[in-house]
Amino acid sequence: MSINIQVLRDMHAQDAAALGELKSLLDQERSMLEERKLQGMQELIAQKDQLLANISFNAKQREQVLRAAGLTTDLAGWEMFLARDPSTAFLISEWKALT
Repeated sequence: MSINIQVLRDMHAQDAAALGELKSLLDQERSMLEERKLQGMQELIAQKDQLLANISFNAKQREQVLRAAGLTTDLAGWEMFLARDPSTAFLISEWKALT
């Protein structure tokens, strides 16, 4: 199975950005809860939901790629998929940083 390396890079970059933003939102949420500030909480929750939806979409894409390649749909399967081809093996370190 052939997959565009730029698509993989983009997925990793999108996930990294989403996870960074999610961490920031969780920190904001914790501060708001500690200070008992509920104003703005709905917007924050909506932002978190969107980020989680984006992360979930990429995870489903990875699962489809792994199923098509006959691999398990877990972390080990993704690393095995990336390691199969020298042109994608460099993404393993990016993947490990994400996980």
